[in-house]
Parts: sequence; C-alpha cells; structure tokens
Amino acid sequence: MKAAIVRFWRRFNDENLLFSFHGRATRREFLLCLLIAIASLVLTIMVGDDGFSLFVALLCFGIFFAAAARRLHDAGSSAWTALIIFVPYAGIGFLAVIMLKGGMEGPNEFGPDPRNKPKYY
Repeated sequence: MKAAIVRFWRRFNDENLLFSFHGRATRREFLLCLLIAIASLVLTIMVGDDGFSLFVALLCFGIFFAAAARRLHDAGSSAWTALIIFVPYAGIGFLAVIMLKGGMEGPNEFGPDPRNKPKYY
C-alpha cells in the first residue's frame, strides 16, 4: 500500500490526477481518492463552518467523481455510468462493484493499462 500512495502522489503532481476525468485508475488509486475525500469531508464537518463545509463537500465530490470515472474507464465503461451513484440504494451497490471489479488487461479506448505504467519510486 505504501508503494501505491507514493505512486499516487507522484502521478498527482505529474498529471493533476485528483480532478482528471481522463485515463484509467487502479482499485488502489480509486480507494485512495475515496479515503482522501471522506477524510477531508469529516475533518471539515468537525470544524463546523457551514460555508467552508459546503465548499469542501463540493471539492470532495469532484475528487470522488473523477476517481470513479477513471475507475470505470479501467473496467472499459463510460464515465457516464457513474451517474448511477445518484440512484437511491443502487449507488452503494455500484460503489462496491467499482471497487471489486478488476480492470481490463492491456490498453483500451481510455488509455494504457495503469498497472503497466513505469514506477515512480
């Protein structure tokens, strides 16, 4: 997991990864974006400033939605499929499917296989 974190932050600096809807993301990268978004949101809510909390919530949603789009690209699906998140009850199941489903081997229409990228460490 440590290698995934290092790779994630180095790719973030090189490719503006947090808000990018292009390319593909591994399950670990998706989980990392999800954890960053949840942790940021929880910490902001604990502070209690309503205006700032709303701003951070929107930022966290953007981070999560971009990561979900890249994760869907890795599975060979369109990013528009991520709109299922807004369907009550189905959204949670959809999130679980994104996390558990493996990506396509080799390049697809959305880019090269993220597991075959050069290591940054």
